[in-house]
Amino acid sequence: MNGLAVVVPCYNEEGRVSATYESILCQTVKPEYVIMVDDCSKDGTFAELSTLKPKEGVELIVLRTPQNSLRCGAMNYGLSRLRPTTKYVVLMDAGTGLDVDAFENAVRELESDESIGIVCSTAGVKQGRGLLHRLQKLEYGGFDATRLSTKDNVLICHGLFSVARADVLRSVGFYSSNVFLEDYDLTVKIKLKGYKAVFRPSIKAYTDTHSSLRKLARQRYRWYLGGLDILSKHGFNKATRSDIFDHCLFFMLLGTIVSSIILGGRGGLQFTWWSLIPIGFAVFGWVRNMYFLKLVQDRDWRDILLRAILLPELAYSMFLSGIQIAAYMSKVYTRGRRW
Repeated sequence: MNGLAVVVPCYNEEGRVSATYESILCQTVKPEYVIMVDDCSKDGTFAELSTLKPKEGVELIVLRTPQNSLRCGAMNYGLSRLRPTTKYVVLMDAGTGLDVDAFENAVRELESDESIGIVCSTAGVKQGRGLLHRLQKLEYGGFDATRLSTKDNVLICHGLFSVARADVLRSVGFYSSNVFLEDYDLTVKIKLKGYKAVFRPSIKAYTDTHSSLRKLARQRYRWYLGGLDILSKHGFNKATRSDIFDHCLFFMLLGTIVSSIILGGRGGLQFTWWSLIPIGFAVFGWVRNMYFLKLVQDRDWRDILLRAILLPELAYSMFLSGIQIAAYMSKVYTRGRRW
């Protein structure tokens, strides 16, 4: 389709970029050109990119940044090569898998409403094994449930797969530099320009889960700390207020739990009227999560059982909460950011 471009940043993605490129070529709506940007990878990513060939009338442009510049810098390096005739831009990760109609459904949404500046996909997970994989699978289903509840005004059009209007990207200056959560920052800038950021479940994309707690912790730490940086950058406004409310809620729940422990005295954790607040939220969250199991892609009886017995997800949630607290501390005591 004339006017459609794809930009894919790549960093240490050896063994995955070829499959991503093939998934782009298999789309029912073909892009005019694809820009693959290697961000000074330490593995054989650039060598693998160099073996890719243009196919089926789709032009391929392979670039390499002068120096490692994070995902935001790699994206901007590719976006700077957009042609004046480009109308829509696919922004996706190097490891993303797609349904064959992802481009078609995204473009259809943008063409249906000129007020939409950017649209994002579901966040499904690829095949995997083990408890950690299933916990992430359930978590990603929860992400989609949240997006569905705010489908015409999502907090973040994620980097896994989003499609934006090229003129809107230009008007906001593309991505901001030196930020961890560049997709959040871009979404805020687009909404503050008066455009809508939307989610459409008909656009399906898939990512890999992390195989170790260490890798998962590093990713979530970047997410949490990056999100805090975006909030301090943009402050309280119509695009960030719901996120700020969620942070206040987190502190409130954390405070009630700590208060319950302190008020328990020498007897340890003890039931008090304060306990009703986190218990109430926990019960509401469990019922909600059971209902939204329907959004977990390729779910089976093991996923249902895992959510029903609650304890594994509770432990997983505590693990993530610990990482979030660490991000708060880093936000207060550190300034520099690095991968």
